[in-house]
Amino acid sequence: MKILWKTLLVIVLVALAADARVQAEDIGFIDGTSFTGFHSAAATGCFELGKELSFKGDKAAAIAAYTNAIKFDPQYASAYVNRGNLLADIGDSQGCIADQLKAISISPHYGFAYNNIGAELANHGDMAGAILNYTRAIDAGPSRVWHYCNRAAARGEIGDLQGQLTDLTIALNMDPNYIDAYRQRADAECQLHSFQPAIFDFSSAIAIDKKSPYLYASRGFARSELGDQSGADQDFTEAFRLAPDDAWIYWKRGFMRENLKDYPGALKDYDMAISLDPQLPNSYDGRGCVLEKLGDHKGALASFSQGIVVDSGNYTCYAGRAFQRIQKQDLKGALDDLNQLVLLKPYYNDSYRWRGNLLFRMGDRAGALKDYNKCIALGSKAAWVFYRRACCLAYTGDKLGAISDYKRAVSLDSSYGRRTIPGLVTWCQVDQLNCFLSEIVAASASMRDVATELMNRFVASLFRT
Repeated sequence: MKILWKTLLVIVLVALAADARVQAEDIGFIDGTSFTGFHSAAATGCFELGKELSFKGDKAAAIAAYTNAIKFDPQYASAYVNRGNLLADIGDSQGCIADQLKAISISPHYGFAYNNIGAELANHGDMAGAILNYTRAIDAGPSRVWHYCNRAAARGEIGDLQGQLTDLTIALNMDPNYIDAYRQRADAECQLHSFQPAIFDFSSAIAIDKKSPYLYASRGFARSELGDQSGADQDFTEAFRLAPDDAWIYWKRGFMRENLKDYPGALKDYDMAISLDPQLPNSYDGRGCVLEKLGDHKGALASFSQGIVVDSGNYTCYAGRAFQRIQKQDLKGALDDLNQLVLLKPYYNDSYRWRGNLLFRMGDRAGALKDYNKCIALGSKAAWVFYRRACCLAYTGDKLGAISDYKRAVSLDSSYGRRTIPGLVTWCQVDQLNCFLSEIVAASASMRDVATELMNRFVASLFRT
């Protein structure tokens, strides 16, 4: 079972890491645009103490120090920013955002604060809110390279890969040595199957950091996808030389071997990855997929379930387990998994496509139609989705809507012209309707009502009663 969601594991989402937030320095100008004034010696001393304690990892004491700085100077915007970041680190998301907003109220052009709100929203899955705030950070000026990288990552999460690539290109024009931008752009290019540009970007990143095993492994995977297996093997050899016991590299090579249909080799790598790091959820997903291909459906189901236990947010394992449950006719269990998938990946059109297919199979045409509508709204251009939505519309009596979707499916994949829709006979009859509609348009005004009635009868004849 080769499904698209697996390629999403390649992406490195810097916006979802705490590193996406930035710490303010105690400076008179913020982002070079908004003068914040000078602070008292007492307030500045507390601020500097907070930075020192934060660097040492004593977050509680650092928060107290920044709070004291604010007590001495309630207009100390930088203290709010840094305290907010620490509050996020200890799980107080609302406190973090409140502090960033306070900093913005003091200094409306505080790009760091907007950026940090975006990072916190991204950490909680609100990608639309994250993108909005990253954009505000960019507009506040002067733009920082990480603002574009963070917005790029959020755009990638909602499937806007072209927007992601645009932002990363801007970031690299600003700083040609910003390694995370090369890495993220290469990952996005891999998802688009643009492996040659990805290899160029991985190579550019390696030129900056020659000791990153992850970059070599990622480039090796891309080279393999282009058929350069010798180059791929050399890259993985270097990756293992740099990090011989790294579970992620074993997972990555397992993924490569799986795509090469070397299932025993892939299974060996996935098992090794799990033995080295039982908390790496990707390995359970990979092992589950390989076991399914080897015919061990019971083992595949167990592996996907283990991956969910390790990481309850592992959406790929929910998808994999749902497919296994469908094969076992456990449709309710599969629906539970796909519902969870939609919660975890609300911007991923395949989440709705897969759930729509299951709901259709279970007889819930209204629920399936709703999911297909959402899938198409998110940009799906899969012929199957339009064909299935046509079936749903036919069941609901929207005959012209069904015909329109049927036509779209055939335009995307001509083989769908050989399929039938429950209630809709053949594509040839749909083509006849097109001719008839042309005659209606050409009809004189006096005959139009008669022609319309004849058209309605013709449409009705295409559907079983």
